[in-house]
Amino acid sequence: MKLPAYLFAFLLLCFALALAAPATAQVSNEMQESTVRIFCPEPAENNRVGFDVFHIKMSNGETVNMVDSSFGTGFVINKDGYIVTNNHVVAPDVKQEVPEKLVMVVQKVGNRYLMHKAKVVWQSANRDVAIIQCPQLKATPLPLLFDETKSTASEEVYSMGFPGITDVAVEDFNRSGEIRKEIIMIKAQRVVNDLTLKLRRKLTQNEINAVVGEVADHQGPVSAERNELLSAIDSYLKQSDAAATSWDITNVVERKALWKNYFTPTVTKGNIELISKRHGILGVGYPDVLTIQHSCAIKHGNSGGPLLNAGGQVLGVVGDGMSKVSSGDKEMIEWATAANELKGWLDDNHVGYVIGQETHKILPTAALPVKIIVAIALAVAVAIVALILGLIKFNQKPTFTTILRDPRMAKVLGTTQSKLIDVADSSSLRTSPAPLPGFGKWQLVGRTPKGDSVRIEVTDMMFASNNNRLVLGRTAELCHVVVNDDSVSKQHASIRKEGDRFLVADRNSSNRTAVNGQFNTKAFNEVPLREGDTLTLGEVRLDFSKL
Repeated sequence: MKLPAYLFAFLLLCFALALAAPATAQVSNEMQESTVRIFCPEPAENNRVGFDVFHIKMSNGETVNMVDSSFGTGFVINKDGYIVTNNHVVAPDVKQEVPEKLVMVVQKVGNRYLMHKAKVVWQSANRDVAIIQCPQLKATPLPLLFDETKSTASEEVYSMGFPGITDVAVEDFNRSGEIRKEIIMIKAQRVVNDLTLKLRRKLTQNEINAVVGEVADHQGPVSAERNELLSAIDSYLKQSDAAATSWDITNVVERKALWKNYFTPTVTKGNIELISKRHGILGVGYPDVLTIQHSCAIKHGNSGGPLLNAGGQVLGVVGDGMSKVSSGDKEMIEWATAANELKGWLDDNHVGYVIGQETHKILPTAALPVKIIVAIALAVAVAIVALILGLIKFNQKPTFTTILRDPRMAKVLGTTQSKLIDVADSSSLRTSPAPLPGFGKWQLVGRTPKGDSVRIEVTDMMFASNNNRLVLGRTAELCHVVVNDDSVSKQHASIRKEGDRFLVADRNSSNRTAVNGQFNTKAFNEVPLREGDTLTLGEVRLDFSKL
């Protein structure tokens, strides 16, 4: 049976468009295995194996195990287990170099989870980079691209890492909030005791309240589940060989499905904005550092991860950034220390690495060869001509829907005429559709005490993607919505959406939260927020309404 010209043209056009479509960016399992999670817990006392685990007695009688630890990301650069990260990940003070800190690395290999004790072999506080080593760790090295001239502004880049907010986002917020409150009181009591000894007198209630507020401002979200995991790993280590430096912790991690997610890196996409030298962490008087300004979304915990180009080569080490909020709009700048800043030390100390090949594309598909582009163009042209000739053969001018409704076309497509929408005759497409559910928008509008206008927009999508709860505060790394005013705490309040209702809770802020002038005196206690109400965060008054 001879295929009609218009049908042949239609299929040829579909084939050409499919061939021209770009592939989706993919990150291989090998690349994920080479990106590791680093944590630096306080070691157990008296040089014992494991971590310093302390216990918090909750008001409901529950005992919670806690491990004081910092977190970050690293990536493997050679077969000898050398890993690059940020200096501030492995040093308690960003401007210091402290190699004796306990550094642990967790690597996901297939369905197994391996933990290694690492040794810090090099640190540069000014560059905010460090190199650690786990001799037992085996992974495919990520290639380094040292020549910054091969990268240009607007080039697509990717970051991989383990942001802490991902851990907290799946928590029981009420339970984690109560644990955070207990931690604040424990730390505040330590500060009060130290000040009492130093001043040789008891602190007044106002002074104690000021200490509690200051501690609360510096205490970020608490992941109760992550602390339970670290406590479980500690129990496992205390039963293992005291001389070991690597452990298979798969049986521990697999006790809860949630724990396995902690060791799968997230991937974010952005563009290079600027490649230039700027002052390092130590400031003026020290050598400038080559940095890459980019637009990848970086959160606390991504520090030390790789900044990759489309070919999978490491352009830099994800590090610090800077944020500013003006008139309610947040401005964010992210930097990565260029890979070229590592080369001198690696060469001087004869540490091996893999040099990236410019033409080796392993993320998005590279540009199609010229011959294929020409072939596609010709195919499209032939398809269009054949389609026009086919349409001329009809006595009436058919619509595109008429062609699709042809029984011969329906047979080829494997469908029926009744399943095809008659675009030309459908009256339903001419009327405005009803608003789609789940796309509601609301706004908080007001001014700061300094007179700066504030306008915050929240949507159903924002609530849905954050467990129906948005945290408001002054610090971008700890909140979903930023309100930049000195009277607002780093984590000030939260708004939870429950069906068509909104509930506001103060998060133990220094200057409290109020709805219509009524202050909520109990932390984490939820009160209704209705359209037309006024929400007060510290000294910032915001009117809540629907868009």
